[in-house]
Amino acid sequence: MPIIEPTNSLATNNSNSFELYFYRKAYKNNALTGYDDIPGTIVPGVAEFWYDRHLYGKLDRKGNIVIIRDDFLSILQTATPKTFFALNFVAVAFNAMREYFNKETQSARIPNTNTVFRDLNPTSAWDSVYDKYHEYMGGVYDVFVDYLKDFRREDKINNFDDFAQEFFIFTRNMVTTTGFPITFSGFVSNPVVNSKTSGLIIDLFNGRASNDPTKIQFFIQDNNFQFLKHAATKHGFVIDKNIPWRLTANLSSDYMKLLMESPAFNVTYEPSSRQLFDIYYTKTYTLDMVFLRKYMYDIYQSLINSRPAHSKYKYCNNLQKTIHQYVTRLPLTPAMKEQKYGTNFWLERICRFRLLELKHDLAPSDIQYLIKNTQSMYRLRGELAALKFLHNNTKKFFLNTYNKNSMMMKAYAPQHAESLKDDKGTADSY
Repeated sequence: MPIIEPTNSLATNNSNSFELYFYRKAYKNNALTGYDDIPGTIVPGVAEFWYDRHLYGKLDRKGNIVIIRDDFLSILQTATPKTFFALNFVAVAFNAMREYFNKETQSARIPNTNTVFRDLNPTSAWDSVYDKYHEYMGGVYDVFVDYLKDFRREDKINNFDDFAQEFFIFTRNMVTTTGFPITFSGFVSNPVVNSKTSGLIIDLFNGRASNDPTKIQFFIQDNNFQFLKHAATKHGFVIDKNIPWRLTANLSSDYMKLLMESPAFNVTYEPSSRQLFDIYYTKTYTLDMVFLRKYMYDIYQSLINSRPAHSKYKYCNNLQKTIHQYVTRLPLTPAMKEQKYGTNFWLERICRFRLLELKHDLAPSDIQYLIKNTQSMYRLRGELAALKFLHNNTKKFFLNTYNKNSMMMKAYAPQHAESLKDDKGTADSY
């Protein structure tokens, strides 16, 4: 007996795996699709971000992982007492869109009753990735302490060298078994980190993206949804197909290009010396070593503060019995940090930790060769040049995995209507 696939999704967090498979498929194939009567094509003004664009705003056009610089954020207009931020020209575009939309509802040219889209006000926008990473690394510390206790590894750590070795073993196990990252680059590019950290996204409601019936009935079928889509497109935004109350800046749109290239902002999305991601964003590889060093120092210090000594049992030949000793862990002084654990030490660590997160094909001898060359680059040209050299020699592994996953997901994703007319679509364009 054939299985009849549903046309409407009823998926929620309470759906079982069988229901989720067919309902999610129904939403993907039928919600906001069917442009020009072609099945499976996404309608204009809407974009799919759960498949081939899941790192939109986190990657520059050269495949570098990036984060927004906080000094290029601007405030979004809202009728609520809360303050929300977005990238400066994105905030200008949203404020103009909000004024345009609200005038239409206030004048009753579009419905201003029986609609959730009556007044446009943000409910969330830019999130600080630094705060999220700090919280995440606090959780890593808790899991690490439990690991030491559960596997009886506490007595292995007498000094920072011992700690660095044990922490690497722990991280290797964590990355291998769970895929959870440890470096800042690995964290930013991980799907668990919301793309709102890019400054390109604005949410108009605090809804649950997992509840398909609500998305369809209360948002997509809302009286003003079509006008919202029109207003968004007019002001350089697209609506997220899977989160229909979410606006994402379309950097390829004419409206956003005009704003970017205006004297007020003087950047461009196209390759240029004033390229947007080079001016307004920071490449995460420049911060990886800084954060790894900070958090490893912090974790070791927290370990000393909470457990300054550990028990050790040793058999004494003279006494002919096992004796109990307390071994005090060696504190980490500023002089030790400067003299013993200098830049070369941390360049090796960031190389090994970053490679843990990447599906590479390097042999141990290749890794050691890469570390030596990175350290040589540091001696010749300084720390930033060394980090760039290391990044350029490991980025290919990240991009290989990303491109493979994107191609696989893209095969199952609805096709954007525009790409039917122009076969030049890429992961960072519409």
